[in-house]
Amino acid sequence: LINALQSHGVAATAKHFPGDGLDDRDQHLLTTINHLPFDQWLATYGIVWQQIIAAGAWTIMPGHIALPDYQGYRDDPTAAPPATTSYKLLTELLRGELGFEGVIVSDSTSMIGLTSRAAPAERIVQSVAAGIDVYLGADPVRDHAALMSALADGRLSEARIYEAARRVLSLKARLNLAEAPLGPAPSADQQTAYTVAAQKLADQSLTVIRGAELLPVPLEAGARVLTVTIAQLKPMFGQTDLEVFDAELRARGYEVTHLLNPTTAELTSAASKSAAVFINVYVTPMTHMGTNRVVQDSFPTWGWRALYNEHPNVYYTSFGSPYLLH
Repeated sequence: LINALQSHGVAATAKHFPGDGLDDRDQHLLTTINHLPFDQWLATYGIVWQQIIAAGAWTIMPGHIALPDYQGYRDDPTAAPPATTSYKLLTELLRGELGFEGVIVSDSTSMIGLTSRAAPAERIVQSVAAGIDVYLGADPVRDHAALMSALADGRLSEARIYEAARRVLSLKARLNLAEAPLGPAPSADQQTAYTVAAQKLADQSLTVIRGAELLPVPLEAGARVLTVTIAQLKPMFGQTDLEVFDAELRARGYEVTHLLNPTTAELTSAASKSAAVFINVYVTPMTHMGTNRVVQDSFPTWGWRALYNEHPNVYYTSFGSPYLLH
């Protein structure tokens, strides 16, 4: 993937260093923690980062993630700073021990995983001093003044600024941005090929977790069916009612009744009049939500279990997150 992107003029960015997956909390809300002892980190996450660097990724993005054991905070992990302000993680580990020479790009600097750790004018100084080359989400006036002040009082060296600038300019040159900031628009044939490839990937992504023996769904022509969408109450992305699902069923001649986030009483009443029930869980990975789960407000779990046991023809599909049906 890295080679494919970069051979076509796109800088691959590997994220989020030092590695997610051991803390299910949200860096938009707090600094998360990779709690592995460093020897275990090196034997797992470390191998992945070594392979990424060996593959030649041009940029790496640290997250607002701490690695307390390496940072010297084993006894007080919540005090460990995020990688985005950690000299030990960016300069000593990523640059020094792992040998990364590319551009280090911060994650969004508006996230509480960073903002809770320093005053506004101090964040960019700490990040650049730690090893950040590109600071995403800067306030041009405030942060430029903060950098100039840090240069004047010695908290930041000119050598560090020049080092970051050289890396950024080298990346721009590598991408030929001065000569061709935008690549050519895709041709009609390329657009068609992209659409076909996207559809193929979508088709191949469908996975039956259990109940394969129940497919295809046994329905008589023109049968009445119930579709239920379980969705986030305040969605941020795209359509949430999965209208296309109902449209496809109607196009095949079925009579469709639809419910969005119903009560258990509404659900069981409509289900009793339907030959099949399709429950479509549309809980997408979301920022600022703290977790990606089917919560009580979306769908009472006791209603879920009752319907499953009482209706002989119920099908659950998860859209957005592949893990909810487990």
